[in-house]
Amino acid sequence: MINVFNGSIGSGSAVIANKLSDIKEWIHNYNDKFFAVEMEAYGFSTAFYESSLSEKSSTFGACVIRGISDLADTKKKETKNYRFPAASNAAIVLKEFVKHIPSFD
Repeated sequence: MINVFNGSIGSGSAVIANKLSDIKEWIHNYNDKFFAVEMEAYGFSTAFYESSLSEKSSTFGACVIRGISDLADTKKKETKNYRFPAASNAAIVLKEFVKHIPSFD
C-alpha cells in the first residue's frame, strides 16, 4: 500500500540516528510541520539551487519524491528490508507523476 503526502520535508547533510538528537529537536522547533527529514536529496537540491543562480539557467523548479524506509532512530538497521519497497513505491509515484507533466513540443 502506498500513502502519498504533499508537504514539506526537512533536508540537510546530517544523519539523524537518534530520536533524541539535537538536530531533530532543532528541526522540530524550526518547523513542526515537516513530514520527514532526509539527507539524500540535500546534494541534489543544493546543486539545483546553485545552478538556478546562473543567468543562463532555464530551470523551472525541482521535485523530490521520496520513499521513506525508516524512522531515523536506533532501529534503522532493523528496517533495511524496507529500503527496496520504499524505493519501488517512490518509482511508482514518479511514473504516475510524469504522466501529468505537459510536453514542450
